[in-house]
Amino acid sequence: MDTLNISCSQLHTINSTNSSFKMILFINIKFFAIIVQLIGIPLNLFVLHGLLNVKLGSRLTTLLLCNQCVFDCLICTFALLKILKSERWYTGYIIIDSVLCYVWFSHTLFWLVVLLSLSNMMCTALDRLGAVVCSRTYQLRQNIYIILSYTSISIYSLTLIATNPLLLQYRDQKCYDTILYDKNWIYILMKVDSILWPCLTYLFPCVLTVSVYGKVIGVLKSTTFRHQYNYNNNNSFSTAIRTNSSTNNSWTRKISSHKLTVSCAKQKRYRKIAQSLTIATCIMQTIFLITHSYDRIHYFLGIHRWILYQIDCTTHLIGLWLVTLNSCINPSTLIFIVRPLQIYLIQTINQCFCKYSKRSNMQTSTNYLSEQQSETCLSRTEFGNRSNGIES
Repeated sequence: MDTLNISCSQLHTINSTNSSFKMILFINIKFFAIIVQLIGIPLNLFVLHGLLNVKLGSRLTTLLLCNQCVFDCLICTFALLKILKSERWYTGYIIIDSVLCYVWFSHTLFWLVVLLSLSNMMCTALDRLGAVVCSRTYQLRQNIYIILSYTSISIYSLTLIATNPLLLQYRDQKCYDTILYDKNWIYILMKVDSILWPCLTYLFPCVLTVSVYGKVIGVLKSTTFRHQYNYNNNNSFSTAIRTNSSTNNSWTRKISSHKLTVSCAKQKRYRKIAQSLTIATCIMQTIFLITHSYDRIHYFLGIHRWILYQIDCTTHLIGLWLVTLNSCINPSTLIFIVRPLQIYLIQTINQCFCKYSKRSNMQTSTNYLSEQQSETCLSRTEFGNRSNGIES
């Protein structure tokens, strides 16, 4: 009997140790997630400010990159609000509580913005394909491409998010997990959705972006080689023109050489911007595939009852925080790779520091002058007192 009591106490000690370790780990992950979200919100706004003031490409490219910053900023904001108030709270009004249950507690609003971000990234990949492969018709059909992009983003996101509110049910003025309490057609629909969700939100974007960026990188390599070949031919041709001084005058040679240099410089600049944008968006898509894989796998296994899947549990929240990590890395990728954006943001920071230093210097000089004036007044007062004492 004593042996049984000792073993039970040891088992209780082990369980308490494991639970305390899990609690400490959860708190550390939660603290890290808060830091990531607090960095991601201003960083996305800062990059959005830069994109609105720097011309990187076409109007569609700028709009898609700005959309990405807005969506990523909203993802970080919703995740931060959720982590600060993770428990489910109720107002006492049935309509408001039901809306909170189906829209906020089920993370429908959060995943809607995530799907908007995902579809926007796929449109960015197709935009890179059109800009590199079909460059002639690409500029002429900007309005059509913009309408198609926004239409496809909206339809894709709203269609896939339609089943997400069914994860929770509002009963007796409280929210309950459907997977734990329901056995009707909703559960069957969720099992179908658990298969379609990873396929349409992970495998399909993966196949699309890998094939598109593979094509874009291949075209960029071939065009770079072709432009280098044409540039060498043009240089040899211009050298031949210079040597043939009997048929051409010097003024014509200078104009043709200047035009050739300017056109080559413009082509080189546009090519560099296209390459940097392609690399940046390709890295963003790769980071997306890495950070979103955990939640897709966890959702699929949980719906089929192979693991425990519950809204707002620790494993569920870890998947959401990995998604927000992707939203924080995206603007950093644009800053480090896209050179014109990097230069503009550095100049903006320098201007802010210069304004701050000027204000501090002016404040320091003002304080110094006021101190000098006060010291002068004191010295005059002392001198007047001394002279009055001597006269007396």
